[in-house]
Amino acid sequence: MSTSCGRCGCAPESTNLTTQLKKRVVDLKAKLEEAENEIKRLLKTVKVVEVAVPNEDDALLKAEIAKLKRENDELKQKVTTITNISLKWEEEAKQQKEAATIAKQQVDALNEKLKLTEERYKREIDDLKNKLKEAERERNEANKAAKDLKD
Repeated sequence: MSTSCGRCGCAPESTNLTTQLKKRVVDLKAKLEEAENEIKRLLKTVKVVEVAVPNEDDALLKAEIAKLKRENDELKQKVTTITNISLKWEEEAKQQKEAATIAKQQVDALNEKLKLTEERYKREIDDLKNKLKEAERERNEANKAAKDLKD
């Protein structure tokens, strides 16, 4: 028992079904539009959060960077101080080395002078010993001659 509707020639059940489907499509379109609007709202929220979170993180990062820069500056100052001390010590060591070289040269010169003086005194002592022997020999000869004259 199929009766057709006036427009398309379908049965009344199919008209009812078509109406329900159309209503369902309208409802789904409304939900889709609502969902798209929610997605847009959430995307805006995400963008705001993306901007807000990096700003908070940036503040923390900036504070950490500032701290690291201060530490870096302190370390640079320490390196400069240590370098200056090191250069000063190197200069002092150089001066001490030069002074030691001069002192060694002076000691070497004094040792050479001592050696020459010792050699000169040894020659003088040897000359004096020779003169003493000569004087003793001459005395012995004089004593012998005097003894021979007496005899």
